Amino acid sequence: DKGRFTPGVVERSVLRVDGALDQRTLYGMFFGMAGICRGIRFCHTRIYTRGLGGELAAGVTLLRFLALAVRGNRRLFTVPVRVSLDGAPPEERSLLLALVSSLERLFLGIRPYWGAGTGPLHYSAVAARPRHFTASLPALLSGRRGRFLGPENGYVSRNIHEVRLSFSGDLAVDGELYRADSRVGPVTVKEGGKVFFLKL
Repeated sequence: DKGRFTPGVVERSVLRVDGALDQRTLYGMFFGMAGICRGIRFCHTRIYTRGLGGELAAGVTLLRFLALAVRGNRRLFTVPVRVSLDGAPPEERSLLLALVSSLERLFLGIRPYWGAGTGPLHYSAVAARPRHFTASLPALLSGRRGRFLGPENGYVSRNIHEVRLSFSGDLAVDGELYRADSRVGPVTVKEGGKVFFLKL
């Protein structure tokens, strides 16, 4: 009938994550490392225990992370890592955070990707000492191409097919924490299939 709402079907890629210690292949929609994992640990131990959950808990955690980062406490979160995007030679980096997702938006509607490329996965990373961090936050969280959001200032975003990350520390897949060890091998994140969601 005219005017009737018709739900649509949305296709999304699933992440396939290989290389986590003592784990078989992991699948999910979101991968994170460095400061993201510190935030998840804080959320589990300090926020959930106070009865907060869902997007409210995630929002409180994000605010704490940003407050610490703005005050210059970024070394608390940074992780040295070798990064290879889509088969390119690996590059040594020290990262404040890195994430891979096939979702167009994360909690609270944030969209921390702004890069080009034809790959199905969004990759974004912020260096340990990014320049113009406070001024870049609105663009960083909304996915707009802010004037400071470039590799020369410590911000990288691309649409990729695969990333290989060699590091030691925590990694997160859909909010669950695992471990990586660079002595064992890199963590590889790539497309692992498709899923379909009903958009109401």
